[in-house]
Parts: sequence; C-alpha cells; structure tokens
Amino acid sequence: MKQIVTPLMAAFLTGLAQAAYAETPAQASTPAQLPTVTVKDTAEKSLVDGVEEGGDNYVIDHTSTANKMDTPIMDTPFAVQSITRRTMDDQQAISVQDAINANTSSVVQGSPAFTYQTYTIRGFNTGNYIYMNGLRIGDSMGMDTNNVQSIDVLKGAAAMLYGLVQPGGMINLNLKRASDTPYYSLQQQFGSFGMYRTTADATGAITPDKTLLYRLNAQYYTTGSFIDNMSTNQDTLVAPSLTWKPTEQFTLNLDYQYQDKAMVMYPGLPAIYNRPAALPVSTYLGDSSITNSPLTRQVRNYVGYDATFKFNDDWSLVNRFYYQYMGNYNSGTSVSGVTQNTGAATRSTNIGQFFEDSIATNLDLKGKFETGPVKHSTLLGFDYFYMNNPADALNFGLAGYPAGKFNIYNPATYTGTGVPFSSASNLVYTQNYQNWTAAYATDQMSFFDDMLQILLGGRFDSLIVGNGFGSPAFPATSNRTNLSQAFATTSAWNPRAGIVLQPEKWISIYGNFTQTLSPNAGGYSGGFPPYPPSYGTQFEGGIKMEFFDKRLMMTLAAYDITKTNVIMGGTNLLSAPTFYINGYPTSIPASAESRGAELDITGRIDENWSVIANYTHDDVWYTSGQPYVASGATATITTQYAVAGNRLPGVPADMGNLWVKYEGDGDLSGLSTALGVQAMGQQQGDNANSYQLPAYAVANAMIGYSFPLLGKKVTAQLNLKNLFDKQYYLTASNRFNIIPGTPLNVMGALRVDF
Repeated sequence: MKQIVTPLMAAFLTGLAQAAYAETPAQASTPAQLPTVTVKDTAEKSLVDGVEEGGDNYVIDHTSTANKMDTPIMDTPFAVQSITRRTMDDQQAISVQDAINANTSSVVQGSPAFTYQTYTIRGFNTGNYIYMNGLRIGDSMGMDTNNVQSIDVLKGAAAMLYGLVQPGGMINLNLKRASDTPYYSLQQQFGSFGMYRTTADATGAITPDKTLLYRLNAQYYTTGSFIDNMSTNQDTLVAPSLTWKPTEQFTLNLDYQYQDKAMVMYPGLPAIYNRPAALPVSTYLGDSSITNSPLTRQVRNYVGYDATFKFNDDWSLVNRFYYQYMGNYNSGTSVSGVTQNTGAATRSTNIGQFFEDSIATNLDLKGKFETGPVKHSTLLGFDYFYMNNPADALNFGLAGYPAGKFNIYNPATYTGTGVPFSSASNLVYTQNYQNWTAAYATDQMSFFDDMLQILLGGRFDSLIVGNGFGSPAFPATSNRTNLSQAFATTSAWNPRAGIVLQPEKWISIYGNFTQTLSPNAGGYSGGFPPYPPSYGTQFEGGIKMEFFDKRLMMTLAAYDITKTNVIMGGTNLLSAPTFYINGYPTSIPASAESRGAELDITGRIDENWSVIANYTHDDVWYTSGQPYVASGATATITTQYAVAGNRLPGVPADMGNLWVKYEGDGDLSGLSTALGVQAMGQQQGDNANSYQLPAYAVANAMIGYSFPLLGKKVTAQLNLKNLFDKQYYLTASNRFNIIPGTPLNVMGALRVDF
C-alpha cells in the first residue's frame, strides 16, 4: 500500500504547496502567478440543508474541541479532524461508526447490529466512551448522526481538558443547534437488506422577538442484515432542543434525547488456525430461540444544557451539564470454544440487564488579555463525572447439545434450550462505579503578531472507582445478598504543553507534550479492589497548511505514545499461570507503545471538486506482558494475555481513506457525484497474534441531483457501498468474535428541504 500511496501523495502535496505559495506576498521580482480560484458559497449565511457557516464545505477552520476555546485549527498545537454535516449527508452515514470509519484513519470495533461501537485512535482503544458537546457520555450505545452537526476527532492525549480519556484520542459530537432562520426537512432512505429510515429536521423561532428558538430532530430506522437470522433491528430517536437568548450576553441551549433500539445480538465468527474460519459471511452461529425472544433492547434518556454568559468581548463563563439514564437488556449466545481441525464447538449464553446513571458537568472561565506585547488566551475550569452501573448477568452453557456434535460448519443441526432470565437462579449481580472531580488551567500565549504561540496547562484529577459482586441478583434489588464492594482512590497531575510557529499565515509548525490518566474497568476478583488506572504519555510534532482561501486544510503529524498498566484478561494458549498484584489474583498488567505518522487532507479544491484523504502508518506493540505459549493443533483456543513484543490487536500498520466529490455547474448544476476508497492493512486478531484479519480495500460511490419543485428543494441521492462486493473482516475482539464487513449494499434517499 505504501508503494502506491506515497508517490501519488507526494505529487499531490507538491501541487498544493505551489498553490499555497502563489497566495503569499511576492518575494521575487517576477513571481509565478496561478489563476485566481473563485469558490461559490451557496450557504449565504443562512441555512442550507440545515447547515450554517459554509454548509457546502467539508472543512471547518475553527473548533473548540482542541482547547475548549473557539480557536482556529491553525493556531492549535494538536491534530484535530472534523467531519461536517455535509460529509455525513453525502456519504449517508447513519451511525457515528459510519462517519468515523469512512473519514478518519481510525479503526471501528463493533457489530453489524450496531449494539456498541468503540474506536481505536493512534493504536489505543477509546473504550465505550465518547463525548457530546464537550462532556463525557457514560455508555454511548450505537450513536446515530441524525441530530449531530459535526464530529471532532481529537488525536492524541487529551486528558488535560477532558479527564479520563485514553492516550490515543477522543471523539466529540457537536449537536445541531436551533436557528432563527426557519428550516424544515423530511427525508426517506431505503436500501439493501430491507433498510428503511425516515428522518425529520425542523427549526425556527418560537417568539416574535426570536429570543426563544427550537429544533426538533427525529428518526425511525429499521433494517435487516446480510447475516442469517438477524432480520429485526430497529432504532427510534427523538431529539428536541431549545435555545434561549434573552440578551446579547446570555445564551442557554437545552437538549433532550430519547433513543430506543431493538436488535438481534450477533455472536461473530471464529478463527481457525491463523485466519477467520472459511464460512460464508452470512453465517449465524447463535441460537435464535434465545437471541430473538426477546430481542436485545437498549433505551436511553438524556437531558442536558450548556449556558454561556459573556461579560464582554474578551471574557465569558460556560457551564455544561447532562444526566443520562440507560437500560440495556441483553439476550445473546456465542461460541465459547472451537476444535481447530474439526470445527466442533461449544456455545454459551449471555443474558442480562444493566442500568446506568451518569451525570457530568463542568464550568469554564475563558478570557483574553495582554501583558505588554504578549497576548493571552486563558482557560480555568472544573469537571465532575459520576457513573453507577448495576448489572444482573447470567452466563451458562446451553443445554440440549449432544456432546461434541455442534459444528460451526453445520450450525443449524442442533438448537439448544436456554433458561429464561426471569426464572434463573444462578444470576450474578455486579456493580461498577466512577466518581471523578478535576480542576484545570491553560494559557496560550501569542508572540510577534501570532508568529509564535506557546501553550502551557495542567490538570489535577481525583478519581474514585468501585466494583461490587453478589448473588442472587434476581428478582429484585432488595433480594440481593452477599454483596461485596471495594473502592480505590487515585489522584494525579497531568501537564500539557504545546508550541506553534507560523512563518506564514497559511502554514503552522507545531509540537506538543501531554499526559493522561484513564480508569481500567473491572477488578481483581469479588470483593477485591478495582484495577489501578492506566497512564499515558505523548510526544507529537507536525505541520498544518491551508490552501485556496482556507477551503482546503492539510495536517501531517508524527507521534510517540506510551501507555502503562494495561490490564488484559484471559488465558494463554494452553494454561495460564497465576499472577498477583498486591496479593490479589489478577490479569497481567502490560505496557504498550505506539509510534506513527498520519496525513489528513480535507476541503474544497475549486468550485467543482472536494476531497477527503487520510493515511496513517502505526507501529504499536506491547513492550511488556506475558511470554507466548504455543498451542496444539486441536486445542480449544481461548483469549490470551498481552504478549510482550506483539502488535496490539485490531491496529493495522497502514490504513487510509479517499473520497473525491464533483459538483456540476452550468448545465450540470444540481448534479453531484463522488467516489471513495477505504483501505485497511492486515490486523492481528488477538493479543497473542495467533491469527490475522486480511488486508482489504472497498470502494464506495455516490450520485445525487438537487432541483426545485413547487418552491421547495428536492434532492435524490444514491450511494453504493462496497461497490465491488469485497469479502472482508472489519474487526475482532477475540478468536470467537470476528466481525465481517457488509457486502455490496445500495442506499437511496429522497429529501425535501423548505
């Protein structure tokens, strides 16, 4: 892949550099002049397809995610990539997973049922946590894009501003906001595997003086699957919001979200020796008598606000808050062991329910001032996060299988008999708890008319993590007995420093140093203390460039990230020795390092052409862990401890995306078309590197046409995903849970804007 990408990218960058140089003041007596590029702006400062501020573009030149202040991306010493609403609409990205997978060099880990998604950025998994409007969401479920205005991917360690995040990076969803310009949209999507999705978007003023505004986003989504016995997946989302602006100084945004998802749990496919089993990707190895009755269901209620008070043009106070309650009811079966040379397998169930209460808030004081020739942008803040996650879990081997007779190559021969959750007597009750408070401060100093900028900051975190175990768990909390709980308290200081050099306005050279603290889920054993947290350190340097009047942006970055105290569970390939930490039996703590380079190019080249291109090379491996133990050919292989010297699973050495869009003008006005490629190198499937997921590349295409009809704007669009029907595997979490990619699928849409 590198042999193809590198020369093409080098030629492209050479052309971009020439264009950027042509925009700077003349330095020679006879400079070369390039033709002036005129770019149309169809947004005209009003709503276009529900999007403000240049709604026809793929690039955002300002973001608050990198430093919690509305700073130009060129002035921030960090790499941040924004996915705009236009991008999501062009690609018909229904889920956040779709948007991240198609536009960033990040690995998405999830299931075809979109139960949960996690993301691996710069070699490290983010866990099941993302941020929304700058606050950490507890469990993020399978988040949809219907009410999302843009998605920011902040790469690298971001703990100084956001707390307990993984060192590879974090994802922040920026919600749609109400506008005083009336806008209404109704869209119907339809596609392969029985997919139908209806969405609505409406905004405008409630009061004549436009001090109270509203926005309402809603969707109903139902789809089947290319996988057998997964014909029912439904998602309902209702997301109203209000904006109150009684004065020029004060703004309050209030959000509510209700989401109800019902789906069939997908067990994945197993590995045989060093590759995914030679099975059709449509194979379903679960037990439909359990997974389909009842379906897995997730219900989420979210209410939040953000309030801003501007003292003057330089100083403001921002307060954010949310409360989320989520209920999750699981009903799944999975493969728990496979004999490698015959395919004989065992299965087990995972039936349970868990509930989550999470609260987060912060208070930020932001200001600008000068001390002599130095300009300051200062932030003082406070964070609080609370999460309580009680769960009832039932895991058991399925009855009704003749010993050794169930086989992955003939999965329909035998069906098992499960135990209804309501009548089970061997449930286990668990409880996970997090409570963290933090204070932070940062100051970005500007020297020599912004040619040199230095950022210094730090954060102090105090974290309490707890877990509990008990039984029986059913039928009511009051009946739970023998509950043992344990708590651990951690505090840490995390610094952050960065520098930006701008020899010209269109180029920034930057570097940063950051550290992180992130909790590890779970504990040593029942009643023993929770796992200690992980720590991360990052060094990063790079260059940013803007072209064509800030319509196109490029970031080239190199990084080195280390993470210590990585807790990995499981057994090695034959037998696992016993390990202890502070006298308690536990999984092996490991450490890991990620070194890499990445390139992001996003924006509009001229009035017709737009591009999104990114490429990442990442070397990530365990620097300490468990020695490797080989397996016999017929052994039932289970998950493994981290193995020193091996690559982390799910992280290819090379990956990238390319999306090129053409918009017609003149006689072709209203026509748009695009082609894209997603490429992923070989991935290791588990910690022991005992099997690999093959490299793949899939092509995507789009064609759309917008036209006026009865005074309304109508858009018809067709997207082809996996254009050449490539069979590939997206990701895996162990040897029994390989997730195949979706075959060729067609998605159409018809939208009316008025």
